Amino acid sequence: MQKRVSKTLDNQGLTIEQIQNQLVSKKYSAEELFKDTLDTIKEKEHKIGAFITLSEEEIVKKAQGLDRKLQKGTSLGNLEGALYSIKDNIMMKNQRCTCASNMLKNFIAPYDGECTLGLNEAGAVSLGKTNMDEFAMGSSTEHSAFKVTRNPRDYKRVAGGSSGGSAAAVAAGFGHFSLGSDTGGSVRQPAAFCGVLGMKPTYGLVSRLGLVSFAPSMDQIGILANNSRDIARVLEEIQGPDFSKDYTLVRKKPVSYDQELQAFTKDRESRKEKPLKGITIGIPKEFFEISMEKEVEKALDSAMEAFKSQGAKLISLSIPHFGYGLSAYHVLSMVEAVSNLARFDGVGYGNRASNCENIEDVIEKSRGQGFGEEVKRRLILGNYILSKEKQSLVRAKKVQKLLQEDFQQGFQQADFLFTPTTHTTAFKLGKKSKSPLDMQRLDELTVPVSLTGLPAISVPCQEPGNLPVGGQLIGNYFDETVLLKGALGLEQVLSPNQQKGNR
Repeated sequence: MQKRVSKTLDNQGLTIEQIQNQLVSKKYSAEELFKDTLDTIKEKEHKIGAFITLSEEEIVKKAQGLDRKLQKGTSLGNLEGALYSIKDNIMMKNQRCTCASNMLKNFIAPYDGECTLGLNEAGAVSLGKTNMDEFAMGSSTEHSAFKVTRNPRDYKRVAGGSSGGSAAAVAAGFGHFSLGSDTGGSVRQPAAFCGVLGMKPTYGLVSRLGLVSFAPSMDQIGILANNSRDIARVLEEIQGPDFSKDYTLVRKKPVSYDQELQAFTKDRESRKEKPLKGITIGIPKEFFEISMEKEVEKALDSAMEAFKSQGAKLISLSIPHFGYGLSAYHVLSMVEAVSNLARFDGVGYGNRASNCENIEDVIEKSRGQGFGEEVKRRLILGNYILSKEKQSLVRAKKVQKLLQEDFQQGFQQADFLFTPTTHTTAFKLGKKSKSPLDMQRLDELTVPVSLTGLPAISVPCQEPGNLPVGGQLIGNYFDETVLLKGALGLEQVLSPNQQKGNR
């Protein structure tokens, strides 16, 4: 009998490639590895609250199937041996898809999202659906109808949002990666709070089919993981290419991100060059002029020194219209939310109120009972803008265009930009949940990227023993490879995967 995997096995410290190597070498079986992950979830989940739905029986069956494949010596798919979780606003056929809302608490998805199909074909195994802010509206995962998600680094603090369950799952060792959705920073911000990597790809690179819409002109499926190599592997499998089902996809040749990352590293090593030699990093001054916690400032300084030590050149530049981004984002996202959530009326699907006298009564009561306070607040404000402040919508679109021009001028000077992901570390539970304005400010550093459709990745910058801090790398359109190179260079100096443990 093979030896049981010890719970001291550090899955977070291993890339998917390393996991596969250990499975092939028979260090342990897939069933042992998967059951060990389930044991970790059973031990910690009641303290964290990362999952809404856990698919335990299916996981064991998939493990047994993988072991049979390994015994035959069959080569493994790109993600076989990898366990992942998925935010509960992304469809998985015949599983609940609740959006963490009472409106959809019993809704069963009739089809798979394109991203989940890609992961399944590559051999990844889903652990289940993760908790989130209701309909992705929030920045702390305190606005779920079912539970609050806590930060694995400190159970008294928030995990961030709206993809807080996905970030917490990765940080706690519940699998190797997770999918979330990012409309205004909902992958990058919780990644920063939980001390993991979180990437929002270029808008149009990953299909949104199967993602429940919040603000579709900005919604994008993103990836959370513990290292840049795993981000690259997953991105390979979820990029494009079915344009017939999502006309926002951009037609482009698929990229082998992990192979490009490996080739880049080997080339630099063979020439004995520093990993980031020849790369210029822009530092937008406006992003650093806002009020930040001292711990965040210190971590960002360490990150910039790390970039220099890896051979990068840092230059200062300007994004002049940065200060208008937050207001423009909230105007546009609330207006789009009004349109997208209009379908939840108690008639077609979702929550339907009982004891109603007419159709108007059905709609009013069903929406009143099904939606939480944060969703209602945004819908009310969105309707107000549409009825009374249409000029705000026009101005917001102008800001969006100006920000696009600002960033393009920046990319004429630098390969990518580096900014804080958030101005604060993870805050205590309940500290900001009753203050919408404080919550909105948490998006200040991430929404300019969302408004412009650019790719960005949040990378841990914290020193060991401190609360996690994220640094945001922003790239030009479809330049994910250079972001992954920058993230890898930062990892090699700061070694974030060694910074573990609950406080």
